[in-house]
Amino acid sequence: MISYSSTKENIFCLFSVINEENGRSGTGPWTFRLWIIIYVIDALQVLRILLSSRYGWSWAVVNVAKSLNIIELIISLGSTIPRVVFYAFGQILVAAAIADALYIINNYRQGTLKHQWPVKFLTVMLSVLLWTFYPSFLGWILYPADCALAPEDYFSTMLHGGVTSCAPWGVPEFGLTLLSIVVVIIFILSSLVSSFLCFEVNPLCQSVRAACTGRVELLWTVLRGVCVMLGLLTFYFPPAICATIVFVLACFLIQYHLSVMPFHNLTENIVRGGVYTSVAWAAL
Repeated sequence: MISYSSTKENIFCLFSVINEENGRSGTGPWTFRLWIIIYVIDALQVLRILLSSRYGWSWAVVNVAKSLNIIELIISLGSTIPRVVFYAFGQILVAAAIADALYIINNYRQGTLKHQWPVKFLTVMLSVLLWTFYPSFLGWILYPADCALAPEDYFSTMLHGGVTSCAPWGVPEFGLTLLSIVVVIIFILSSLVSSFLCFEVNPLCQSVRAACTGRVELLWTVLRGVCVMLGLLTFYFPPAICATIVFVLACFLIQYHLSVMPFHNLTENIVRGGVYTSVAWAAL
């Protein structure tokens, strides 16, 4: 049986390698601008979940939110692509990321990690899945359990043909719904560890003039996951309760951000603070 200490050591080995790879990447003005764009894309996906008719917003506001969400625009351009394709693609990406991480850990511990492409691949996967398209990606994986879609887009409709009721716990939907939940749990736990250790494994993150710290990013990852999960649960629970939970978490995140100021850069702190405030406003 794998011990806790062995697991902890493996995880730290993995993120030490990732931090080394990140250290080789540029930190110039264009890298900084790219991260600002990623922050905005990430925020628009969260706002798209909150600016929904389920939370009482008018269709005019909902349509504006759709037009601002790059993922929504891409999917609308390829409207002929069934949602199940994105679901399968998401499952494949998670499996590939986990397999790559295990490969890196095994080869690093044996001292046989001679090629950098597995590390580069995992770094790109983290950037895309965790820091850029995290909310949308969770939605793809949870497609079998999503009853907040239009009836013609239900997973049950795709399986049985014709417009049917949403039945994620029916047959044969139950197996795929359970698989989606297991994959999401693994992905969320991995993302929380990634959000924290990609910063905190580096001792410089604890210094006074650290470039950034993972403490606030960790809570932001939690908030994004909660927004996605509560968006699905509005089918079963009053939307007002779900929106209140998001609002309380967002307010706590704003207060935490102001007390920590996680980025050693004024612009990044302002952008991130604006993102958190917009989420609190949308939930309110």
